[in-house]
Amino acid sequence: METPEHVMSKIESWDKSLEEKCRLANDLYLSLCNAIELTTLRDHGQDDVARLMWKMLRRHQLSHFLPGLKKLGLDKEPSDAVKSGKYHYFSNILGGLEVHYMEESPEKVWIRYPGPYSMSDSPFSPSVGIAAFAPKMGHATFSAWHAHNGASLDNPRLGFVLTRVAQQGDPHHEGYFKIFDHDLGPDETLQFSPGERGPRFDPALAPKLPVEDWGGVRKARALRNYAVEYVDSHVVALLEMYGVGGARSIVEHASKVTMAQLYKKILQGLDIAGDDSRWMAIFIQRDRELLHEEATVEEASGDRYIVRQKERNPRLFPPDHRWPVEIDEAFLQGWKVLLEIINPDLTIDMTSALTAGDPCYEWVIRPRRL
Repeated sequence: METPEHVMSKIESWDKSLEEKCRLANDLYLSLCNAIELTTLRDHGQDDVARLMWKMLRRHQLSHFLPGLKKLGLDKEPSDAVKSGKYHYFSNILGGLEVHYMEESPEKVWIRYPGPYSMSDSPFSPSVGIAAFAPKMGHATFSAWHAHNGASLDNPRLGFVLTRVAQQGDPHHEGYFKIFDHDLGPDETLQFSPGERGPRFDPALAPKLPVEDWGGVRKARALRNYAVEYVDSHVVALLEMYGVGGARSIVEHASKVTMAQLYKKILQGLDIAGDDSRWMAIFIQRDRELLHEEATVEEASGDRYIVRQKERNPRLFPPDHRWPVEIDEAFLQGWKVLLEIINPDLTIDMTSALTAGDPCYEWVIRPRRL
């Protein structure tokens, strides 16, 4: 069956490579995470933004650490300190971050996260946003992830010692996994030793990813997935902390600010070359393509375009994490801000949503009624 002329799966060719699309997705969605964290800080303070980070990262630790060890070929490493250090080294590099790995001994493995601190920025467009956060946010990061590796590995002697924290003005995050000579209590798995300094990083001695297993395409997808999954985890944590209404308020503000502040980068990155309804439809289609999702575009009457998407990427948005429709409506407010910047005579409505139980997402771009 031929596709009707007014329905177009691709209304403009887009020749960006997968690596370029994934890098752009990483950049934009990590920036959105930054905006969510800063909005939480603005509305609820330092304690709550630290709690948000802890909830979000502990969720990732529980779901990603052990499967990730196998994917990275690290589950057979004899030392749990080495195993943990290499996991964080490899996984963060695949997520676009710079990391240093220094193996002092099989029982003591250093990890350093040089600036820019990319848990509140994108590594491709860093900001000074970290200046707004108290050290407790950095402590929450390592408490949620690194300090829980021992429990995941059933090794009560494995802990993490934090020596530097970027939020207190240190040049970077730094610490080491250590296998102690005794079992650690719940309050001992994260320890502090601010006087210690790690050894210099020697790239020649750093572990290497197997090239045959982690080629360009797989690495690019990991870069994208890292950022987008973090958005999903932020939203899930917000829903747990504040319920639907409170989470929606934070996500809406963060989405609006992200679109308003980054609109030039977004338009350039998505190769948006016009300001009419058709180009806004292209924007939505290409934004979905960044997530390895497919949306179709229908040209309707009166300068109206309809964009439809029948399913979400299950790797990035698994069904058990499905957001309430109010979160989709909150993200839509960011698109409305972007459209107002591009062409204030147009507007966009979401007329159906998978999260509302509808068979698809549907967005209508049309002239604004005066």
